[in-house]
Amino acid sequence: AIVCVALMLLTAAGLFPWRVMNHGPVGLKTSVDVRDLFSPSNPFLRDYNWLDKHVAPLVPVEVLVRIDDDVKLNTLERMELIRDTGRAIKAIPRVEGVMTAATYASNLPAKGGLRNIIARPRANKQLSEHLNHFVDSRFLYLDSDKHSQWWRISVRLRPGAEADYTKYLNELHEHVEPLLKEERER
Repeated sequence: AIVCVALMLLTAAGLFPWRVMNHGPVGLKTSVDVRDLFSPSNPFLRDYNWLDKHVAPLVPVEVLVRIDDDVKLNTLERMELIRDTGRAIKAIPRVEGVMTAATYASNLPAKGGLRNIIARPRANKQLSEHLNHFVDSRFLYLDSDKHSQWWRISVRLRPGAEADYTKYLNELHEHVEPLLKEERER
């Protein structure tokens, strides 16, 4: 009888870590909202809320757009795609700010009109010659292994009482994907 009890205790002791490792502890709550990580009386939260209200939203989201080298877009057209993607993201409620490489590019010439037709090749050449500036500022990564460019779009969300970031990421995807799909189908 003692051997059977010991065996059952060892089995139970072995199953508990298995349960925790495979299914997680019961009642564990995770959060990406910094407010959930501190007690309401913590001075950090007072400072965090003040900075959020008076300086800038503090929830960063980084969006990466990969453009393969074999995509038939010149540098100007790639910059326009990133600019338009940033504008689509800016239209999402609770998005407070968007920065892209196009934020720091000079005014990009439009597609129509004689003046713009003449200006576009020059603008493309200037952008192509200065891609290293976007690489240095980390808005562009040239991936020679995968033969692609990774363009970064930096987004700031206004945090709210409920922080369902999965919802916001899905909404971001819904706003951006039609624009990228249209470009892929050209």
